[in-house]
Amino acid sequence: MKPLDVKSFVFDLGGTLYGPTDLVGEIRGFLEELGLTGFTDDAIQRSNDAADAWLDEIMFGTNAHAHWEPSHDEFEQYDRIVLTTLGVADNLDDYVARYQHKWDVRIASLKEQLFEGCKSTLEELHSRGYRLAAASNRWGTPLPYLERDGIADLFESVEYSNVPGYRKPSPYMLVQVASQLHVNPIKMAYVGNVVKYDIVAAQRAGAVPILLAWGNVDEEKLAPSGTTILKKATELLELVGSNGHRKEHRQR
Repeated sequence: MKPLDVKSFVFDLGGTLYGPTDLVGEIRGFLEELGLTGFTDDAIQRSNDAADAWLDEIMFGTNAHAHWEPSHDEFEQYDRIVLTTLGVADNLDDYVARYQHKWDVRIASLKEQLFEGCKSTLEELHSRGYRLAAASNRWGTPLPYLERDGIADLFESVEYSNVPGYRKPSPYMLVQVASQLHVNPIKMAYVGNVVKYDIVAAQRAGAVPILLAWGNVDEEKLAPSGTTILKKATELLELVGSNGHRKEHRQR
């Protein structure tokens, strides 16, 4: 493989640099704390999918901008759909309020932690002259996490959105990063952990796709030809030289 002249690395956050969220597990835990039990994983996932579909329609209908976030009332309506889809009817208003409070506390806790080796890898890439950025599907800026972990100053651009049309697999955020850094997307690598979001977004933007699989064989099997597959973050340093040139590594 011919070495590529990559000038910038852009990173997904959840599941790539930070530990992933077990959404079904989180929902189940909150439901059990409210005394609501007996739901299968499929039922919980369907209830969340129904609420997501409703919220997507809200965003389409209002032509929501990239950094749009649901209001408190919209989050409560989201919760109402989750709970009613699960069959909760009695004391619904009370359950909705208590359920949303648990999410408010959880989000404010900055629970996710950096994976081992990520901070040192980012620092080393930065020291070698690579320009770093982040692009993440999420509500609200991830800066509180980056600042807490002492890595905010390493990133020249931080893009985020959970709005359809802007969120991955749309290439929008990666194109925005390339524009902000004045880097041709062809000379930009995007590092993510989910093929259908991260790798597809990288391909659509014309960036170099890198799958940081953390040993997830299922994702590795889904990776299309041309995807560089890594098991851990520190392997990124094996791909690059000190002057911005990327060395040969295993590809699909």
